[in-house]
Amino acid sequence: MPLYTVTPDQDSDAVNGVKTVAPYLPSSLVPASALANIYALVEKLPFLPFAGFECRLEAGNDQVDYFANIPRFEGSIPPEFFPQANWPMLEGIYRLWLNNQSRIGRDINELGLEIDLANAMDKLPAPGIFMAVRNTVSDPCPVLYDALDLLFDADLSAELKQNIQRCVKALPKGGIVSHLGAMLSRKSRGIRLNIAGLGFDDVQSYLAAIGWNETSAELDHVLKNYRHYTDHFVLCIDLLGQAIGPRIGFECYVHTAPADGPKWEQLMQQLLRDDICSGQKKAALLSWPGIAEYSTHADTWPINQRSISALLGSYGLDVCNRTLNHIKLSIIPGLGMQAKGYFLYQYRWI
Repeated sequence: MPLYTVTPDQDSDAVNGVKTVAPYLPSSLVPASALANIYALVEKLPFLPFAGFECRLEAGNDQVDYFANIPRFEGSIPPEFFPQANWPMLEGIYRLWLNNQSRIGRDINELGLEIDLANAMDKLPAPGIFMAVRNTVSDPCPVLYDALDLLFDADLSAELKQNIQRCVKALPKGGIVSHLGAMLSRKSRGIRLNIAGLGFDDVQSYLAAIGWNETSAELDHVLKNYRHYTDHFVLCIDLLGQAIGPRIGFECYVHTAPADGPKWEQLMQQLLRDDICSGQKKAALLSWPGIAEYSTHADTWPINQRSISALLGSYGLDVCNRTLNHIKLSIIPGLGMQAKGYFLYQYRWI
């Protein structure tokens, strides 16, 4: 399985962050054209040490998108970046998130971005913004409302608030809102709401309670078959004004690494049986996990990380972990299912 070595023109920390892991990206999963798009993007971004890729798993679809978590400290995004990027909505949320006195600062514990890379780009596209709600928050509505007021005009924000309230009130015992997302680059002016803590047997009654009443053989199939290969899942729903969008998603998580148990292999085999993943992409995705060390990648290791390595000396090991995050199943009634693989890398010290 050949590995591509596409190299960008600039060697910023953000670029080097990808260059270090690029040799481990199989071409069947991230072809040269997709890797070139990723480099063109990260050349325009600050270094984000916790990032990854989103890959369509069916044969013939080579689009690979980029996602990253933003570190929570002042200066993790340089102040000069936002005027250049023209990302005022993300800047407003980021500033509040750094302030522990604000509700967003108290109740949101992760802030991330996701960028679609369907084509080559000449300017930085608008990001998707994702916010993780602390699981200790008893009522997520106030902080979600604060986020909506920053993202949308008053009329649309008011409609979405009513929709959020309905979705929260319908949650069964144990169910929580885990994330709110806004894909600002897409035409639909809605939000993504991720619901965690449900059981597979809760899904249909919850969807009916919030107004999703589609008939879907694909949903029945997922609920029957994927429960056996998933340690937990997150239900993804689209809120479009006061309506629930037709697309629903299941983020399927396995708690053990592929080398430590059979569940990842079993999950991927189910994707093959459903003909929503190619054999090449299955093998490529399962080959991703591993660890890269600074000592063997010194020429491409981000300078920011090198500086801290020098300070740590023999007291810590500077590594880049490569892990599988989850498989996402998307269902549009009448149009079948699609599977995506999310795999990430994280620079850290151990």
